[in-house]
Amino acid sequence: MLKKIIIVLASIIGIYFLLCFIGKSDSRVERMIEINASAETIKNTLYDFRIFQEQWSPYTKYDPQMKTTYSGTAGERGYKLSWESDKEEAGKGSLTYQYTHADTIMNTLHFDDFGDSENYYIIKQQGEKCQVVWGMYSQTPFIFRAMGLFMNFEEMIAPDFEVGLRNLKGIIEQKNTN
Repeated sequence: MLKKIIIVLASIIGIYFLLCFIGKSDSRVERMIEINASAETIKNTLYDFRIFQEQWSPYTKYDPQMKTTYSGTAGERGYKLSWESDKEEAGKGSLTYQYTHADTIMNTLHFDDFGDSENYYIIKQQGEKCQVVWGMYSQTPFIFRAMGLFMNFEEMIAPDFEVGLRNLKGIIEQKNTN
């Protein structure tokens, strides 16, 4: 009987590791919107995590009472938004500004339970409008790749990005008309 249990457990572990080999090693989600504003106006809004948290973040709705702290200066390397929530949807983590290169703003997004990912914005001026892409890229540790076969990262993240970009468009275009 013990031998059968060991064989079954070894088979389950073997299948899991096989699924880890099959699973994706990384994930990327991107969403785009056009905003009637200059690239400079949009970048200045994106640099300020207070504006993000208080005016256009799709995540604030999960816990409007979450504890937030800011450190550093907006637009300077190391500027950081940290949050902590008792609600699973918001969790605990941080967003740290890394750099801007040409049309791309790069941040590091850290969730305590999931590790780090790259969170970025690409802003391309097109006449009087800008195309703004909000994206996230993360590498999946080997041991979690099997779970990725059963979870759709795109379906989990993309709807929030779409809401956030619509909110961003709204606040920027409203400021431009005032």
